[in-house]
Amino acid sequence: MRADAKRGAGIRRAGCALAALVVLGAVPGCAELRAGVGPTKPTPPAETVVVPLQILRQGPSTIVLVPVYIQGRGPYRFLLDTGASVSVVDDALADQLALEPTGTRSAVQGAMTRGVAQMVRVNHWRLGESLELGSDELAVLDVGEQPVRLDGLLGSDQLRGFGTVVIDYTNRQLRLGG
Repeated sequence: MRADAKRGAGIRRAGCALAALVVLGAVPGCAELRAGVGPTKPTPPAETVVVPLQILRQGPSTIVLVPVYIQGRGPYRFLLDTGASVSVVDDALADQLALEPTGTRSAVQGAMTRGVAQMVRVNHWRLGESLELGSDELAVLDVGEQPVRLDGLLGSDQLRGFGTVVIDYTNRQLRLGG
């Protein structure tokens, strides 16, 4: 097999892996934590807040990444996943930041995965340079090894609290609230 054909096959496999990850949150009932744990909502900003996006194209897929800071450290690369019902931190990053387990474990079920996710406490996290996020608990899953290195997923549990969410691909901006 020629080198460029092998590379193309690798990109297709990597794209399929990311699509499977994104589908977990896009299918009703998938990637949903089934515990009594409910995240607190972020306070919607009075004015529109703009967060820079990193947009990557992997074959037919478009991957949108946002900068997230946890416990004052970062930025970390989180996949913007409007279909995911919960936000997730990668298990390696949770270990690196020594995020404290809450003692709560929650069932996680997706199209390609089924298991139990440990919840961790996050005392302070934000989107971009200044937009505080509301949840004090995140699910921990291995999401890091995809077509691009991911540190987590920012899901609709956080985004819905802002009311208006605009993904501006042309200007590479996420606009929230306002």
